[in-house]
Amino acid sequence: MYYTVMLHNQGDDKLLFPTSLKDKTELYATIPFNQRVTQPFGVLDSFEVKEPTKKTITLSRLYSLITLDFTDLRDLSIVKTIKIKPPAHSLYAWTPLNPSYDQKLSGIKNEAIISHDFNVHPEVTFSHFLGLQENEVPVEYVVEIWDESKLLRSFQLKSAIKNDVKLKFIGELYPLDNSNSHYEVMLDKNWKGAKIVEFK
Repeated sequence: MYYTVMLHNQGDDKLLFPTSLKDKTELYATIPFNQRVTQPFGVLDSFEVKEPTKKTITLSRLYSLITLDFTDLRDLSIVKTIKIKPPAHSLYAWTPLNPSYDQKLSGIKNEAIISHDFNVHPEVTFSHFLGLQENEVPVEYVVEIWDESKLLRSFQLKSAIKNDVKLKFIGELYPLDNSNSHYEVMLDKNWKGAKIVEFK
């Protein structure tokens, strides 16, 4: 029996692999979080060498698509930049030949910076690399709202998802009264189902 790992990445950003391997079980792939528009796909497949054969192999998404949908009625011209920072425990690598292998992702850029007109485009979308997950895994983001030079607001968002899922957080980006602000987390699985999580 032979095993093959196939990977395909749509986008200009590159997948990260180990620089050296002592054993095949140490193989992993991941993408830095700051590369927020990349679309990696992968599959682990097996085959036997007996005779010529033809086989169709389907690669699955190794990421989920995260959207922050802002519902503010106020002018957001003051907001110039949004920084999204997942804690280390929300960064994942795919270890196809050893699912229990705990790959520590140190030294990987884990901050996405988004700057555009949030009045015209009141949302932010980014990819989060998760690998292939049989069960939901926790994801968490620290979101910082900045003007030209000053931090206006910081808050956390949490949920749990598998790969190949669309997760949407809905709420006010820069509410007039932060004490009454809340976000609603909607897991839109048009790819694979639906889920809603509310928090304050």
